[in-house]
Amino acid sequence: MKSPIYNVKAIPIERIIPGFYTSTVMTDDKLDLLYKSIKEDGYTSPILCFYDEALDAYGIIDGYYRYRVMTDHVDIYEREEGLLPVCIIDKPLANLVISVYRHNMSRGIPDVHFTSMLVRKLVDLGKSSDYIKRHLNINDDLLSRFKNIKSITDMFSENVFDSEKEKRKESSLNLFRVDLIFFDNILINFIN
Repeated sequence: MKSPIYNVKAIPIERIIPGFYTSTVMTDDKLDLLYKSIKEDGYTSPILCFYDEALDAYGIIDGYYRYRVMTDHVDIYEREEGLLPVCIIDKPLANLVISVYRHNMSRGIPDVHFTSMLVRKLVDLGKSSDYIKRHLNINDDLLSRFKNIKSITDMFSENVFDSEKEKRKESSLNLFRVDLIFFDNILINFIN
């Protein structure tokens, strides 16, 4: 298999959907520095996406802030003619879930809630505990903890969030986005 980096495509920003997950929070000064870098040097790294055929759209796996520079700055949008450089990963949904995890967690920032949501998604996709441990590089103890967080979310899922469940569509992109929205809503309500 040849690496996706050898097939960068210019994709209209309107066909790119952000918001799946980013493990970092970029401060305004760092975002400003990224803007200046892109303004002076151009885009030097593509956005990593997967393609959803049903929506004819691309979901961001990695590169949300590079995407955001274009949405926030008209001068960048105009210079790039509304096109972002994109590498596309073509994998089944379970592998995409793992790719999102690897690309975001390789930065060394642990995120318990995100990992537990991914474990839930992989279990829902029928993946075994051994598969999950191997691909997320976690041990039995961590897997058990992440599954327990999943159980807490299930306690609330029947009564509180039926409207989110109704929004689910058949495309992999929407299933993944709704799961994140659903999970975030549970955490917000659980904390409150």
